[in-house]
Amino acid sequence: MVSFVASKGRVVPLKTLSLPRLELMGALLSARLSDKIVKGLEFPVTKVFWTDSSITYFWIKGSHERFKVFVKNRVKEIHKYTNPTQWAHCPGKENPADLISRGLAVTELKNSDLWWQGPPWLKQDESTWPKNLVPSKHLECENQETLEIKAIASLNTNVLDEDQGFDSFVSKYSSFSKLVRITAYLIRFINNCRKVDRKGSYLTAIEIQNATDVLIKKIQVSEFKMEIKCLKNKQPLPRNSKILSLNVFLDKNGLLRVGGRLRLSELQESQKHQKLLPKSHHFTQLLINYYHVKSLHSGTQTTLYLIRQQYWIPSGQDKVRRIINKCLTCFRNKSNTINQIMGDLPRDRITPSRPFEKTGIDFAGPILTKPNLKRSKVVIKSYIAIFICFSTKAIHFEVVSDLTTEAFLAALRRFIARRSKPSIIWSDNATNFKGAKNILNSFTEICKSNPIQKYSTEEGIQWTFTPPDSPHFGGLWEANIKSMKIILSKVVKTTTLNFEELTTLAVQIESILNSRPLCPLSADPNDLQPLTPGHFLVGGPITSFPEPHTAPDFSLPSRWSLIQQMRKKFWDRWTAEYLNHLQSRPKWTKRNQDLEVDQLVLLKE
Repeated sequence: MVSFVASKGRVVPLKTLSLPRLELMGALLSARLSDKIVKGLEFPVTKVFWTDSSITYFWIKGSHERFKVFVKNRVKEIHKYTNPTQWAHCPGKENPADLISRGLAVTELKNSDLWWQGPPWLKQDESTWPKNLVPSKHLECENQETLEIKAIASLNTNVLDEDQGFDSFVSKYSSFSKLVRITAYLIRFINNCRKVDRKGSYLTAIEIQNATDVLIKKIQVSEFKMEIKCLKNKQPLPRNSKILSLNVFLDKNGLLRVGGRLRLSELQESQKHQKLLPKSHHFTQLLINYYHVKSLHSGTQTTLYLIRQQYWIPSGQDKVRRIINKCLTCFRNKSNTINQIMGDLPRDRITPSRPFEKTGIDFAGPILTKPNLKRSKVVIKSYIAIFICFSTKAIHFEVVSDLTTEAFLAALRRFIARRSKPSIIWSDNATNFKGAKNILNSFTEICKSNPIQKYSTEEGIQWTFTPPDSPHFGGLWEANIKSMKIILSKVVKTTTLNFEELTTLAVQIESILNSRPLCPLSADPNDLQPLTPGHFLVGGPITSFPEPHTAPDFSLPSRWSLIQQMRKKFWDRWTAEYLNHLQSRPKWTKRNQDLEVDQLVLLKE
């Protein structure tokens, strides 16, 4: 049986409150009224409180400490009069309390069964009553502001070992430069906290180098613990050590360096005893990527050569090759073609001669450039004249303003003024070069006062042309044009350079190509550094660090004699190493069927 005992209601306060807060105030009013009624009864009763607000139901079911002040105080008072387990949820259409809040006529209220007897299911067994809500499912769409949950700051601490924390720090960065610079700033911050004389402004080269050494030392301690412990205790390395053959030692800064047998050589200390890096560490990958980009996305040999000026990576060639193969910039510019078997090398390629005595010439372009005016929208075509030495593979670039005979001859004059006069020039059968030959050799067609005729008579250059439309005859310069274009496309991308910027970039590419080793690099740290075209031009790699002058003063004849000896050693190594390297065919090793008349072909420009 269901009987009506009492009811109570209040007018909404003038202060604007949210609907969930008003529902909570109604629940509190119900709890207070229930407490007064129960105190007047002389027998115990089982209390059940109903609400149609899911948010109010959630608030009452939870701990009052979770909520903001308004909700917290009222939920706390509700818990004082009732137990959270006594509260249940009912549908809004079956809640008699809504009749007061919404309002209705007295006659309607008098005849309302919902008001006097409650919903029909209230007279039935409890198993038929509405099921209680699961707050996590019914409130997941509500935001924190509506639920009025108090913001709580949480602090989680994880205990990590030192190596794990350092590896986590290094793995956060995908740029070698950024990692080193952040480390340098951290070291500066620590030093500034300890010292009165604080540093500011930009990082110095010494700070960058110190930060790099700190990272390397930490990595070595983590990866080569056993070897470092043996070296500190002056004990031999165990036989199962992966770096046993490198004859490693600890320098004065505690860095692990490669020993080898070049201690008495005149190489720099960093080249004789490189800093050892683990093959599989993330730092090593960042370092390889850094030097790969620094070398303008050059190949494996050039990148590894630059790295070995200061660092040694076990199985470095395989590691560098795998990382370069993942370079997206390089991947976009790769292409393969099928060609006929590679022909024999011409005599000029395998005969020792002065650099650029026998020279190949070609043009690359057009390259769109702009005038030096900053706001100019005019775009002009520029070209790059390529001069390559047949014997040493040395490269010389000249940026040319247009593709004309006059512009080419001006570039040729600049080349001869800096690299000396060639005795033989090989070139494609292109229009501009053919025109140049006609000007140089057709004495009857050009006036004797013509500067070009005077120039050709004084220099006496012999020209040799490859067959027309046969670029494979000029494979030496075509391969270097390809290398130059790949580097140029990776660096420039869609940017339009002016003439000075293109000239500067061309010279930078020239220095990179002249620092490529002529022979494959050896995995043995005891071997000498490989020859590069730079050895025949300036006595060493173009991109190497300048060596301090520690030798005693020589007289000019003695100095000339020393240079002649070095030159002879270079050519002896050229004959022993480079020529033998040219014996095999690196590609185009299989004979393919020759083209036939009327056969359809696709020409690749």
